[in-house]
Amino acid sequence: MVARAYAEESLPNDGPSALALALFDLAALDPALRGLLPHVCAFAAGAGGEGAAARAARDAALAAPLPGLTAAQQRVVASAAAFHIARPRPEREPAYAALGKRDRQAALQLGTIAGLAGELRRAGVAVAADAGGRGLALLVAGAQAPQAVASAAPYARRWQQQIGPLELRLAPADLELALPAAAPALAPSPVPALPFGEQPLAEAARASLRRHFEKLLARAQDVRRGDDPEDVHQMRVATRRLRASLQVVAPVFDAALVRDTRRRLRDLAAALGHVRDRDVLLEHLRADRAALATPQQDALQPLIAVVERELALARAALLAYLESKRYRRLVRDFARFLTAPGASVALQAEHGGPLRTRDMAGSLIWRRYEALRSYEPLLPAAPEATLHQMRIAGKRLRYTLEFFTDERGPDTQPCLAPLADLQELLGGLQDAAVARAAIAQLGMAGEPGPAGYLARREAERAALLVRLPATWAGVGAAAYRKRLLALIAAI
Repeated sequence: MVARAYAEESLPNDGPSALALALFDLAALDPALRGLLPHVCAFAAGAGGEGAAARAARDAALAAPLPGLTAAQQRVVASAAAFHIARPRPEREPAYAALGKRDRQAALQLGTIAGLAGELRRAGVAVAADAGGRGLALLVAGAQAPQAVASAAPYARRWQQQIGPLELRLAPADLELALPAAAPALAPSPVPALPFGEQPLAEAARASLRRHFEKLLARAQDVRRGDDPEDVHQMRVATRRLRASLQVVAPVFDAALVRDTRRRLRDLAAALGHVRDRDVLLEHLRADRAALATPQQDALQPLIAVVERELALARAALLAYLESKRYRRLVRDFARFLTAPGASVALQAEHGGPLRTRDMAGSLIWRRYEALRSYEPLLPAAPEATLHQMRIAGKRLRYTLEFFTDERGPDTQPCLAPLADLQELLGGLQDAAVARAAIAQLGMAGEPGPAGYLARREAERAALLVRLPATWAGVGAAAYRKRLLALIAAI
């Protein structure tokens, strides 16, 4: 059997990329990709296993320009590093979205090879190749060989889909293979991870934006596949966070690029908003109807039917937008911006070096708080439009706090919880205003069923206004400002 020819020269398995390079050569892929594989293996090894490891590997690969690589090559490396896990999600990966068809295939192939090599390496097994039969087979030997074959099965299936035939088999008992040396500690990322406050603001911003963009892409897939209102809601939230975050860091990047991106995201948010507003109204209408006596239920049904038709039309328009060239160009262009470290940076520190995150965090957070606090003298009797603007100001503060802390900074809950309470109350007031405007636009406000519904919503709105001063106190008090200053000092 051909495998015996490898018995004296089994596949190397003595480093993060040695086995991966041997597998690459067996796969007979484009030789131009071979030089990218050690980068992929290093970032994948530094990130570890499943879950957040994909994002960690990707972000490490995009923390700074990689010497000797083009922007497209670095995106291939970043995508492949994210795909080293057993079950990657290419459709929600920003670096992958920035690639053309050929580079996407390369990223999938390199990620599969790096993942398979890493899985076998961690198991401490010996590997030989059998090129006989109808394709490539890898023979695995060692005490952990059965477990290694089972855990590497997802990678074998990916290999079959993306590269060609592959079989993982236990090595015959009479085939002697030298076991590798003990696996070394995971290789560190080629780009040392800095504390969040020390990171260059432009690249920390890109990393934060990538996280929200990743959520947007994931929800877009869900919106296409089903009609769960929560998917539209979360996609709209991701879009708003992206627009707000871009506004926060607008001085750091090219002004025209930021302005154009925010405009295009606003168009997406509008399409999502048309659906979301009707989802919220319809959910409230159905709950209200369920609590009524039968005659009143019947009086409300015509309004529910009209809103259902409006929702169907809005959803059809949203799905058409998500399949449009305009949306695909938005995804591609924004993904390229988010995966080009060092590009489009317009603002530096006075000494000429990059601005760190902590160099601007304090002033930007405090400015958002001051903008929100300026509404205090108008409470609680402010007009609806003013309360809506106050709600927007609160969202901007919340998104700015999350932007500058996110998963990597200090605990934000003491500052976010009172703000969330205020946002929920102001959101209830705005939902009532949207419902009143929507029913008036439909010309049904004077009909008995809708009129009764609006009266009940007005009572709910009055109760919320009574609670507004106490809820505002959680954000407007000196104790809140002390917590906010403590959070700023910790960045």
